[in-house]
Amino acid sequence: MLQTIFELNIWNINLSLDLDQIKKDISNIIKLDKGRIVSNEGGYQTNDVEIEKFTHLKFLKEIILNNTINYKQSLGLKTESNLLNLWININNFKDFNIPHTHPGSIVSGVFYVSCPNKCGNIVFENSAKDMIESAWSSKVNIYNQSTSPKWRIKPSNNKLLLFPSFLSHYVEPNLSKDKRISISFNTI
Repeated sequence: MLQTIFELNIWNINLSLDLDQIKKDISNIIKLDKGRIVSNEGGYQTNDVEIEKFTHLKFLKEIILNNTINYKQSLGLKTESNLLNLWININNFKDFNIPHTHPGSIVSGVFYVSCPNKCGNIVFENSAKDMIESAWSSKVNIYNQSTSPKWRIKPSNNKLLLFPSFLSHYVEPNLSKDKRISISFNTI
């Protein structure tokens, strides 16, 4: 009998927000923000956004917090939640994000605003990936949640992902000529 232990879950939900209005907020933000380099290789990442100045981002914040409470509840965590920070990511052709975690927070996430075809998957790394690759790489018949060192999720417009902040992840290169736009955030 197969018994699952050390299960790790993410929250994956499709929303139906007005992305054109969110893009207007983003456009106003990037006019005033020179950006920063954190996990991005190429592309553009804003500094932390002052959400209260932007109507549609304030609405998104409430949706993020409501989903974070539901996610934490499903995991058996205490549900009180606050948004620590939020920033915008824009990846142009061949831009990507290196593997990283989000220390100092409990739940992190991403909301996808614009995802052209081949814009780069988000890839989550199994914390035992080195051991899986070393011990099982030539023995796996089918890669699944139990045998995969990495798990890819294809982004799509209006998708919200929440995940444990300690979970290592990265973004594959954008192979589209169009911009990949996402909003990332951390909560406690």
